[in-house]
Amino acid sequence: MATINIANESTVQEVKQNTETIKTDAAAAKSAAETASAWMGSSNNVGSASGTTLFALIKYIVSMFSGYYTTTRAALLDKLSNLDTTVSSRASQTTADNINTNVGASGNTASSSGTTLFALIKYLVSMFTGTWTTTRAALIDTINANVATVKAQTATGGTSVIKSIQRGTVAFNSADSVAVTISSVNTSKCDITLYGSTYSSSNNAHQLNPYVDTFSSTSLKIPLIRASNGDTVGYQIVEFY
Repeated sequence: MATINIANESTVQEVKQNTETIKTDAAAAKSAAETASAWMGSSNNVGSASGTTLFALIKYIVSMFSGYYTTTRAALLDKLSNLDTTVSSRASQTTADNINTNVGASGNTASSSGTTLFALIKYLVSMFTGTWTTTRAALIDTINANVATVKAQTATGGTSVIKSIQRGTVAFNSADSVAVTISSVNTSKCDITLYGSTYSSSNNAHQLNPYVDTFSSTSLKIPLIRASNGDTVGYQIVEFY
């Protein structure tokens, strides 16, 4: 007859404890696997820089490389190697230094006789900002309109440049000069003409040489050497605007 061995209470409790431990470890492993699966994501995840799965982040990186690092850009990067092909193909250090000297620096002072590009360009800028002001630019903008106005005025008789004309005759007696009162004028904008001299005696014919002695805004003084009664001199005063 077979012998049946029955475990004692201590053994039974140990087995039970080990079983619980295995169940706990299995649950932890399952939780870890589920967390890892969530982090892994799936191929359906959309690529995003803020993605929460490896699939989303990796797909974003792939889209960056395929979008930004194109074959055209790759070809340009390949051409960088041409910079170091041969030393003889590059400009000498002296040439490079000369170019640097001629270009100058932003601190160069503006000058029409500047020896650097910076100095000359800054001078041109100062001319346009200082000499060619907005006021002068506006005058240039209105040249065509102003010329058209002048042409139109000329064609129709225009606006006269003459402000006033005063004419008269001075009659002499025994006095050597006569002062004529005139309407007020701007003496700096006047032109005076003496004409039409007549004399009463043949003895004074060679002595009729009238001239303007003094001229003020309201008076004109005309002398006549050895004037006789009846001697006359005409005058005209033209005042301009």
